[in-house]
Amino acid sequence: MKPKRTGSDASGTPFTATDIAVGSDYACAHDGAKVYCWGIGGNGALGLPGWGGATFPAAVSGVAAPVTSIAVGDRATCAVGANRVWCWGFNG
Repeated sequence: MKPKRTGSDASGTPFTATDIAVGSDYACAHDGAKVYCWGIGGNGALGLPGWGGATFPAAVSGVAAPVTSIAVGDRATCAVGANRVWCWGFNG
């Protein structure tokens, strides 16, 4: 069992991360239901509207529960769930 990490999203709502992935300038975590990303994360790697960064963890829309794992690259992020994969960011 992985250790759990507790934090708060951008709105102050607490969540317990079951997995965290760290890239060169951003990080993402999931709690089994939602994916949260923060940092610089250019090229849409944060999965957030616009191309700006996020100081605090912000929930990524469009990812449905359950989320079982997450991975980040240099400019892209993927989350895996039950028979599904979601990816966002630079596709080149």
